[in-house]
Amino acid sequence: MRKSLNINSLPVLIFAAVLTGCSPVYTDPQSGILEIGFTVSGQEAVKSADPGPDVINDLNIFIINKEGIVEDHRYIRNSVSYSTRLIKGLEYTAVAFANFGYDVKGFDTYDALKKYRYHIAYPDEYSRGMPMCGKVENINLKDKKIEVKLERLMSRISLRIDRSGLDKGIEFNVMSVSIGNCPRSVCPLTKSRAENNMDVFKTGFMKSFGEADALNMDKSPGLSGEVCLYMLENMNGDLLPEAETDRDKMLDKNPAMSEVCSYIELRAEYKSKEFISRPEEYLVYRFYLGHG
Repeated sequence: MRKSLNINSLPVLIFAAVLTGCSPVYTDPQSGILEIGFTVSGQEAVKSADPGPDVINDLNIFIINKEGIVEDHRYIRNSVSYSTRLIKGLEYTAVAFANFGYDVKGFDTYDALKKYRYHIAYPDEYSRGMPMCGKVENINLKDKKIEVKLERLMSRISLRIDRSGLDKGIEFNVMSVSIGNCPRSVCPLTKSRAENNMDVFKTGFMKSFGEADALNMDKSPGLSGEVCLYMLENMNGDLLPEAETDRDKMLDKNPAMSEVCSYIELRAEYKSKEFISRPEEYLVYRFYLGHG
């Protein structure tokens, strides 16, 4: 799974079975048919408001030879089966993109495909399913079964609040949680980071009011329930590891790393004997996300 903060890796399994006894009329003794069937297993249930982990609405499939040339590319929708003809004795790589919503055309080589960036129009764009990617290498017609792990291109960030350290009588109610500097694009096949401040949503995936209520309800003494946020990978992280004081953690204006590093923003109402936050003037907390 792409790593960010408290990420739960949710693999999708693709099974490919070689049907050695199935041949077309125009049998070529130097080639054979590889049949690939797509199934989803091992997924956790999620709330309907969150991305469905087991949805595959469309697939871009690339078959790449040992020289790095794309020999076959198919875009399929509403189907979980695919077949391609491979030459016996040679090795191939299969790459699959799931739920991108369109035909990823124009890539003749593996090197070019590795540079491809998938873009989203809005932070929670997963109506057709969570975007995913996977690959399997060293395919040949001697294989009886091939298993590919598809990984989510959106990391799941799980949040809980520990109020056990608050003094008695203090109220701290979360009104919203969101991801700031949320990436607009991702490289499916390589480590990915926001390229500049135009490649992020200033306010990204958000849960507010009723959607954030779990953070205001104790599941155990002092510890709240859980709320999950989602974002594409952003490897701008591990900020200033040599920092020893809060002043050392200030980012330089040039380069403007603060404009491309993702963070969690939490807005809350606060009430104590000495202080009450005004309506819609919330306390704001920000936590930058590194990569693990």
